[in-house]
Amino acid sequence: MSVTCFVPASLMEGNATIEVSLNAIEYSAQGFQVRLVSSPGNVLSVIPSFGSVGGGTSVSVVVSGMESARFDRCIFGDAQVFAVSSSSHGVTCRTPAQKSGTVQMQLCSPTVCIEAPSFEFVNMPSVLKIEPSSGPIGGGVTSKVFNSSISSSTVAFCKYGNTSVLARRTGDSSVLLCSSPAFHGLARLVSFEVGVDGVGSSSSGLSFLYYVEVVISSISPTRVPAGEARTLTISGSNFLSNARPSARFGSKYTSDAEWLSSTLIVTTSVPALPPGPHTLEVSNNGETFKASDIKVIVEKLSVFPSVGPALGGTQVTVHGHSFSGSSSYACSFRRSKSAAKFVSPDTLTCRLTASSEGVADFILHEDSDGHVTTSSPLDFLFTPEGPDIAISSLSPSLGPIDGTVMQISGSNFSPIDKAFCSFGQSVFEATFLSTTLVQCSVSATGPAVVEISLLSSVSKVLSEPLKFTFVEKWEVHSLRPSLVSDAATSTITVFGAGFVDSNAIRCRIGDGQVASGRFLSSTSVLCSLQQVKPGNYTVGVSCNAQEFSSHNVTLDVRAAPTVVELSPSIGNTGGGQVVLVGGTNFLRDLSPSCSFGGRQTFGTFVSDSLVRCSTPFQNEMG
Repeated sequence: MSVTCFVPASLMEGNATIEVSLNAIEYSAQGFQVRLVSSPGNVLSVIPSFGSVGGGTSVSVVVSGMESARFDRCIFGDAQVFAVSSSSHGVTCRTPAQKSGTVQMQLCSPTVCIEAPSFEFVNMPSVLKIEPSSGPIGGGVTSKVFNSSISSSTVAFCKYGNTSVLARRTGDSSVLLCSSPAFHGLARLVSFEVGVDGVGSSSSGLSFLYYVEVVISSISPTRVPAGEARTLTISGSNFLSNARPSARFGSKYTSDAEWLSSTLIVTTSVPALPPGPHTLEVSNNGETFKASDIKVIVEKLSVFPSVGPALGGTQVTVHGHSFSGSSSYACSFRRSKSAAKFVSPDTLTCRLTASSEGVADFILHEDSDGHVTTSSPLDFLFTPEGPDIAISSLSPSLGPIDGTVMQISGSNFSPIDKAFCSFGQSVFEATFLSTTLVQCSVSATGPAVVEISLLSSVSKVLSEPLKFTFVEKWEVHSLRPSLVSDAATSTITVFGAGFVDSNAIRCRIGDGQVASGRFLSSTSVLCSLQQVKPGNYTVGVSCNAQEFSSHNVTLDVRAAPTVVELSPSIGNTGGGQVVLVGGTNFLRDLSPSCSFGGRQTFGTFVSDSLVRCSTPFQNEMG
């Protein structure tokens, strides 16, 4: 049996006898001698005042007047622990494991103990999961920490091994965000815990894997077809077997990867990747990606013509993406290869080799730094060779840069021939009209004189190219006059821009009448109209008799005026006599005038059936 006795504050320093009573009347006969000394100090603060029930919380006890004392222990309730450090201002103790609740704390020396404020043992939050649970030794990986719910009034922290960082709150009290600190050393697994208010930490049993950042050396193949998932092999170093390797293309499209070794992983291309180059990135944890200067080319190849004579010799153009002048390319048809010529980053040309008739696989081969990759096959049709083609003329010979339909005349055109009109690097599919006529819709990026060639997929073309002139699109801005009568012939001047001097200038009235025009300047054209019915018409101009301007300029055509009567119908030769002219369809806007024997005088509009004129001077009667 033991009891605790408190020393009265009134006792002086010296020896004293302690006796014990169970009824506050009778005391023990034998006393126990103790020596009373002056207090060695007072506890000013205990920081922190609470800690984890699991123990291990570092507690600082600040004491006044302890120069003569040597405190070396802390007592929490009935559990005693030795101080881990001391100074002239206090000691530091690490809490023992205790049940949750508040206990009395004491600070002791070998000879005396002094009371300290109470200390509370609390249940710390438990951590359920951390995602991702790995990251590079350079730190900076933000992980989601799922816990048993931490009060919003506390300050939470995450502990990676021996390093603590502040946690960030989310809208969910059970989820924290923590960014891994840099780890100074080799890759290794460290413990991961969570604490609050700078006190203690959970014993979650979780860990965080620090790894050396991945290094990406190459990928094979470097080209994949658009819209398809293809296996890609990535070479490098520091790939982890116990992590979540993944690849990302163009910082947007992610694909899981399979670990093969520390220097090799495989993944698949993402079908949703658009055509073009995409930068490759790799991650060991599925979250933090390491960028590289390696690109995966998603290509949508096309080849034209896609039909050619079995005897070979036809030049084909290959369109794709990110071709390089430093790489070597070859086109293969069946088992025959021919070198491809680099034209631009999106264009190559090949010459057909001889082959048997029928459909063959066209494959593009690329040799870049000794790594050979091949494209997906495209169908190419080898046909019997047709008769030689000759071209004689094209019409029109000029047109606007935004598009012109031209017709090429010649001989031996075939309906089974997939022909093309070509100039420079531009190629346009031709439409068969007859054995002597094909048609192409062509356009250009700017004004130029070009040489138009005809490419045939089944025959040789013997003729030289024909010249065609691309010009800026012509425009119509205004008319003069814009109001005319439906007389037998009317002449109007059309004002605009971009008019070209040619023998194919035409004026179109509405959707019907097309009349010849005469070039005046680059801004004006003269149009002659023949018997246009009354109405409102849009007026268009063409400089090649084919493409008309589309601007909405309106011509107003009215019924021609007729004269029914004059009053008076007789007058003197001196002139100046007022004559009233009666009739129909008189127009104020047409500025009426009267002609007397070829001599014209200005008239005054009175109404649509009456005009007032003055007679001119006449030399003789009649």
